[in-house]
Amino acid sequence: EHGSGGSGNGSFACFAPYDDPQIAIVIFGEKCGGGSLVGSVAREILNVWYSAVNAGDINSNENQVS
Repeated sequence: EHGSGGSGNGSFACFAPYDDPQIAIVIFGEKCGGGSLVGSVAREILNVWYSAVNAGDINSNENQVS
């Protein structure tokens, strides 16, 4: 919370695809007016991610600990 008045904070969490999750997204927005705005940011991230997956640009081992 913030004491300055005005818009509230928002948060949004999701994962995709539903049946075999490959990506998780959590977004927090300060003074953004609620979760619908940060939800639209998550949608844009997923659009880029799915475009890269369809183009074969995702390195599935990139973030793994060896």
